[in-house]
Amino acid sequence: MPNNQKISELLIDSLTNVESVIKSGQQYIVKPDNLPPVEVNSVLNALKLPIFHSNSQAEQLYQKFSQQIDAIQRGDMAANQKLQNALNSLQPKHDYYEYS
Repeated sequence: MPNNQKISELLIDSLTNVESVIKSGQQYIVKPDNLPPVEVNSVLNALKLPIFHSNSQAEQLYQKFSQQIDAIQRGDMAANQKLQNALNSLQPKHDYYEYS
């Protein structure tokens, strides 16, 4: 049976590969690779458990997900990564009016 340390390492490993928070309806979710989507507030609560207090990766993930939620709420970030990538591709790479 795995111990708490192993379980915490598995959680961190699965969350490290998550690109971004996604807004689905009224919920914010994360979708780790090969795992079902998870409501991000439960992830944030888990990352604040005592077992993660001295874990810098857990703190970085907490900050990353919190900042992404804030950015979505402010409208600075699209509600999902595919839409954000599409919006980014519409940004011109060169300003053609700068030539003299």
